[in-house]
Amino acid sequence: MKDPVFIQHVMISTVFGAGVVLFGAGYAIFLALSRLQGMAQKRRMLGWVAIAWYLLLVFCVFGLVQTLHLRGWWLGLVALMLIGYYVGPRFIWRLSDEMHSNE
Repeated sequence: MKDPVFIQHVMISTVFGAGVVLFGAGYAIFLALSRLQGMAQKRRMLGWVAIAWYLLLVFCVFGLVQTLHLRGWWLGLVALMLIGYYVGPRFIWRLSDEMHSNE
């Protein structure tokens, strides 16, 4: 039978991993909604909500790093993932905007 501490770390890392996916999707959704809204006040509020979801994503990533004891080049990969989660939805929005502005 496995060590109970090992099982606890696996369960906690599973929760943090699910949080990364969930909060990454929430960030992308609220970023898109903030770009779609017509009123400036609502756009600003949804933009702040998107940033809050991204910060929750960062929290989950740091929890994952601590739980899995990641070191060395793994930290570089984690930093690259955080950058990708931040700029990915923005680039996708610009691409979609450019493609549909020609119609």
